[in-house]
Amino acid sequence: MAPIIERHVDVRGYFHERVEEACEVLEATPAQELRHYLVELLGRFMDAASAHVLVRPLALQMASAEEQQGPERFQSYRTLGDAALFLCGFCPERFERAGLNLQYAIDLGGQAYARTGDLARRGPHWIGDGPQVYDQLAEAFEALVRILDDVRQQTVLRTRADILSLYERWWESRSPRLARQLARHGVTPQVLGGGRLN
Repeated sequence: MAPIIERHVDVRGYFHERVEEACEVLEATPAQELRHYLVELLGRFMDAASAHVLVRPLALQMASAEEQQGPERFQSYRTLGDAALFLCGFCPERFERAGLNLQYAIDLGGQAYARTGDLARRGPHWIGDGPQVYDQLAEAFEALVRILDDVRQQTVLRTRADILSLYERWWESRSPRLARQLARHGVTPQVLGGGRLN
């Protein structure tokens, strides 16, 4: 399902609020630079001009990045890391539909950011963000995916079917995180003594 986002004059301001709320709900404490990076990432991929990189398979992007040199190699790894982070957090169903393992995409994205950080340490002035940002993105990749997933839930849940789907995920996992997401939509699941829900 495509993300449903209400029209906002300041898309980045909207996503800043959603990222901060997700961090609070998940009790996550990523560095401020990483929160800012997530907001910029979401804002960028809501623009159709940037979304074209989401179409190309991640494995092909990795193969292409490995063939590049200099600034192009840096940019290719960064683009791959960004695409993997966005897709894993905001469009995980894409991997399920394609029969792909989400963990594989998470690992690939983390590797891409780690290589970006390595290149940033060795590269000249064209780098942009410092290598420590990419090192942190690589290290915290899976936690950042969870934050983006929470942002997606805040943004996408609009129908009873969406909330029922979230409820079914909670029923299978009993995840406190999913329970908190349900609570934001007025649903408080409880397991009674016999294993039945209230």
